[in-house]
Amino acid sequence: MGHKALKYTAEAFRWCSGILIGLTVVLNFIAVIMRYALNNPIMWCEEISLFMFVSAISFAIVPMTYSRRAVKLDFFIDLASPMIQHISQIIADMCSGIALGTVAILGISLIVRTKYRFTPILNIPYKLVYATTVVGMAVAAIMFICHAIKDIRNLANNTVENLK
Repeated sequence: MGHKALKYTAEAFRWCSGILIGLTVVLNFIAVIMRYALNNPIMWCEEISLFMFVSAISFAIVPMTYSRRAVKLDFFIDLASPMIQHISQIIADMCSGIALGTVAILGISLIVRTKYRFTPILNIPYKLVYATTVVGMAVAAIMFICHAIKDIRNLANNTVENLK
């Protein structure tokens, strides 16, 4: 059941990221038309584009982590034995999970301390921009740790072929 939850979470974040990228492209296209063709620029376009782009990138790390495309060490470990390759993968997943988890926790403290920072036109609190980054990193950290735990269990059961 945990695997299904991770899969659905990764899929939801993938769709959110894709939709946000698409909306960013459409909004910027409309903004270019408004500015240069109609001589009536959309003043708030940059603020919304920043928010959507940061959110899309922050959310994209989740499906990449789930499919194990976020951190790769192939160049360095391809010549090693399968056991060393899997141990290296576990170490990379644990280090990545701990690093992303630490940055997410520090991001929460940044959100708490950001009281008076707003975008100039729409007055969107920067807490929201920071929160999307923290959410993406926290979910990715959980996925890295789950992958590492699964690999450790498979390694303990001597089922190295199940690690792929």
